[in-house]
Amino acid sequence: MKHRDLRVRVLYGNTLTTAIILKELPEDTEEIFLIRATSKLGKAIAPYLCRHKVLG
Repeated sequence: MKHRDLRVRVLYGNTLTTAIILKELPEDTEEIFLIRATSKLGKAIAPYLCRHKVLG
């Protein structure tokens, strides 16, 4: 990162979609059935959900 003091996050395409999906999940979600997690989105979402004990 060249300009860390700018406080700007640049999100695009799959990154933004992933962020929106994760933000929209209810906090009390205990289980998710995730299929076809081989895309860029799936590869981003699945590990996050596993780390946060939502997908197991």
